[in-house]
This record gives sequence, C-alpha cells and structure tokens, in this order.
Amino acid sequence: MLKIPRRQSTCQRGGEPFQPGMEFFSHLYEGEKGEWVRKDFCPACHEKSLNTVGFWKGKVPYPKEKKLPVERNARALALLRIALENGQEPDAFVLALYLARARLIVARQEVDGRTLYEVLETEEMLAVTRLALSTLEIEAIQTRLAQQFATDGSLSPIAA
Repeated sequence: MLKIPRRQSTCQRGGEPFQPGMEFFSHLYEGEKGEWVRKDFCPACHEKSLNTVGFWKGKVPYPKEKKLPVERNARALALLRIALENGQEPDAFVLALYLARARLIVARQEVDGRTLYEVLETEEMLAVTRLALSTLEIEAIQTRLAQQFATDGSLSPIAA
C-alpha cells in the first residue's frame, strides 16, 4: 500500500498559508530511506521538477459545517459545551442540571463556586458556575434552549 503524507498547511517554498478554496501543487519524491516525501507549493512557487515521482494539482477544501447531534441528550451536551465556551453561564447551568438528571454527567467536586461535572462517556471534566435558580430568568433561558433544540442542527452560539 502506498502511503502518501497529508498536505502541509503552508507553501514549502514561500511559506504562504493555504486557505480554503486555494489551489496548490503537490510533488511526490522518494526519500533517502525509501519513504515518500510530499512537498506542497502555491501556484506562484510551483515549478515542474525532473526529480519528482509525480505531481498533482489540488484545491484546499472548505471546512464542513458542523452540525448539532439529532439525539436530544447528545444535543444537550453539545449545547452545554457551546454555552461554556461563550460564557453563557445561566444556559450552561440549566443544561448541566438536565444532563445530570439524565445521568450523562455526574457532579464530582465543588470548587470556587463551580461544580466540576464528569461526562461519563468520555471522562471529560466540565466546570459549570453554580447559580441560584431563583435569580435566573428561567423563561428566557427556556425559550433560547427550546430554539436550539428545534433548529436544523447548525452549530452556532446560543443567541442571547
């Protein structure tokens, strides 16, 4: 089986980063130890070389749009991660309570006003700020989360 290395993230000669949609040229060489060596070039730096085994032209792909999982509990866990990344503590707190009740995460420790939850499936630890339920705008949180559960699954921050 022929193992060709993955494309580099920058042009081998000019150092220009490859951007999505950009064309590039890949050259394949045989290394000193018989391994395959791949060198990638932007169109400006590309030159046909006689000592290559071969070369080809490619295009850097655009990243695939990430989607939220369809299954309710998996979606809730993805929304919890998004809320934590975006500092949306009330939403994260409510989602953590839901996931703990569903026994997908378990509270392991209380530290500085935060609860450390373990995701049982992956052993990942998540720190969620403890909040008093009486101080939360529950209806607003419920509306935001209901919209996220009802969407097509496009991965985006929870709208405030």
